[in-house]
Amino acid sequence: PSIHNRFERTWRGLAGQHTLRVAYLKLFKSANFKKVFKAAISDDLLESLFEALASDDADSDLSIRVLEALKQMNSFALTIRMLPESALISLKNIFLKLATSDVEKVSTLRSDYNL
Repeated sequence: PSIHNRFERTWRGLAGQHTLRVAYLKLFKSANFKKVFKAAISDDLLESLFEALASDDADSDLSIRVLEALKQMNSFALTIRMLPESALISLKNIFLKLATSDVEKVSTLRSDYNL
């Protein structure tokens, strides 16, 4: 199975466990994130990713790494424009947490995510 399929299977197995999901994300190197997120991902998977990153378990470095990697996803711009309201709320919460982080990087990401 592809790295994307393995990620999705493991991620779904950790449903409802933000602490474990965040710990799982921390295991990834940036290059692996790009491989995982190169293919489009489902809305529910994306929303659960945003929920995990918005949780208190995720630090700003991890959130920035994941958000940057997601930009590599095929059809990223369309996917972000079509986000359901619940995913958009989680995404906004991530950016609220990032308010005191690297201002330039966060500003660029905010623009990339149309916020």
